[in-house]
Amino acid sequence: MEDPAAALDALAVRLATPPDPARKGPSTHLSIDEAAAAAGVGRSRVFELLGDGALASVRLGRRRWVTAASVAALLATSVERAS
Repeated sequence: MEDPAAALDALAVRLATPPDPARKGPSTHLSIDEAAAAAGVGRSRVFELLGDGALASVRLGRRRWVTAASVAALLATSVERAS
C-alpha cells in the first residue's frame, strides 16, 4: 500500500458522495477494481486479502463486492501501524 492515510481519506470521500445511478451495485460495497484502487494495491492482492479474511465480501449474482467498511478497517490498521 502506498499511503494508507490518503487512501482512507479518498475512500471516505467516495462513500460520502451520492451514488452514481449508472453504477451497478450497492453503495456500501466496492467492486474488486474499486477496492484495489481504494487500497492502493492490485487486483491479485485484493483476492489474497479476501482469501486471508482481511477483507469481507458478498456475492451478488456472478459478481463479488467488497464491503467498504472492511477496506476502511484495513486502511485504518495500516495507518495505525505506520504511525
